[in-house]
Amino acid sequence: MLRRYVDYEPPCRYYNIVQSSTKLLFTHKMDIITYIIPLLHWGKGILLVDGPRKLIKSFGLGIIHALLDKLGYRLKIFIVELLIFHEPYPPA
Repeated sequence: MLRRYVDYEPPCRYYNIVQSSTKLLFTHKMDIITYIIPLLHWGKGILLVDGPRKLIKSFGLGIIHALLDKLGYRLKIFIVELLIFHEPYPPA
């Protein structure tokens, strides 16, 4: 219900934002301010809608996978979720 009133992206999308932004930051194609502001903006929506656990999980996995160069790892899980639930995340 809160999703309608908050600027919100689901945690799987936030994971992709964190992963891509971290990769760009470490290849010096993005500065630190441009890195932090979108992460805070989208992170507050996840914090309000889904809670701190999903925020920390998607943020942490995004950074770890970017540092380990596992780009596209979450995409495989996303496809499996689509096949099982017919939508990106289970219905609320």
